[in-house]
Amino acid sequence: MPRARSIPSLTGVRGIAALWVFTTHFYGLAADMLHMPWLLHSLFLFNGFRGVDLFFVLSGFILMHVHEAQFRVPTWRVIRDFFIVRFFRVYPLNTVVLLAIVPLVLFAPSYVAMQRAYTDPAFAYRAHNLSWPGFVQTLLLVQSWTVLKLGEWNIVSWTLSAEVLGYILFPMLAMLAMRITSVRSAVALCAASLAALVVILFAAHHANNNPTGTFGAIRMFFCFTAGVVLYRVYHLAPDSTERYAAAITLGAVGFIAATLFFPVVPVCDVFGFTALVFGLAYQRGVVNALLASAPVVWLGRISFSFYLTHYLIIGILAWCMGPWLRQLDRGPSFLCRIMEADRATHGGGTRREPGRGCAARAAWRAAAGEHPVGPGRVLCGHDRFRGAGGAAYRPPPAGRGPPFLPAGQHAGGRAGHVALIHRGA
Repeated sequence: MPRARSIPSLTGVRGIAALWVFTTHFYGLAADMLHMPWLLHSLFLFNGFRGVDLFFVLSGFILMHVHEAQFRVPTWRVIRDFFIVRFFRVYPLNTVVLLAIVPLVLFAPSYVAMQRAYTDPAFAYRAHNLSWPGFVQTLLLVQSWTVLKLGEWNIVSWTLSAEVLGYILFPMLAMLAMRITSVRSAVALCAASLAALVVILFAAHHANNNPTGTFGAIRMFFCFTAGVVLYRVYHLAPDSTERYAAAITLGAVGFIAATLFFPVVPVCDVFGFTALVFGLAYQRGVVNALLASAPVVWLGRISFSFYLTHYLIIGILAWCMGPWLRQLDRGPSFLCRIMEADRATHGGGTRREPGRGCAARAAWRAAAGEHPVGPGRVLCGHDRFRGAGGAAYRPPPAGRGPPFLPAGQHAGGRAGHVALIHRGA
């Protein structure tokens, strides 16, 4: 059957995924601001980082949807044109964001010091943040291709780096996928790619956190490959499949929601994401109608620029609005405090583990001018100081920026043990 050229709901689901990723950045702070400690136990909010995996699956599917015909008989000109289009998709905005950070690096040493602060040896690489070698690495978007950490400039750009690697591999993956002529074979290969990722995440003890860097590139490869092969399933499936599309999307949403009631199980959400993308491609049912609505599609259209710039906004607000934040309570200050806590709870990258609520509470109390602990005491009773040897948290002198909690508080060992202490002046 003819396939629709435009699928608005796939644009919409990208916006929802971006919003889910964003919620995982600030929910610890929201729990304090709204006096809702139960938010700290929300698996839905904690697992928002899994929206990145949905991005990768969606990317592989959409690239096949747009470029499949071109790669039936690929030529060097086709491959060249593909790379040119992809280059202008990601590099210009990434470059603009990097250049926007340069004045801060040159003229705001306190901002640089804030970005380089860490309290745990596992995050010692933060000492190189905003270095010029790191600038080159981020400008080229190759930071996820190697274990060499030259310094981060825009933390979230690791996903773009992984995506660029996917673009490089796409011509080969597309040509291999074209050789699949059986729906069963396509389904089996798609499922095998996702299953391999889940097994690797469990084996590497990353089933319940958000590995980035080179491991992020591994996540991209398996999800991206699954998306490419998924399009072959969509292309080869019989026309009768359309009648089940609404049920498939509802089942996918139900599966994803069900996993969120059990720790660790959400690592299997990649299967739900894949089924969701497949069902939405047929544009049937209530889920599709919701995701194809104008507000959700608009959210999807701005999701890339929002995702790439929000960390810069967070950093600037945290650095320059500290005195103002100390005087505010709730209301307009909510967003600003969300942004400050986001940076505090994130540490060196987007890896998230239990124990993040304490960091958010510490950042919020510091922003409010409170110092809830005395010299030598741990900020949260259930978190133990692990002898990191890094710099302890100290509120900065008045008038010199916000009392910013140094990032890198997640312990390198067992999750939930946060190295946050206040030794006193």
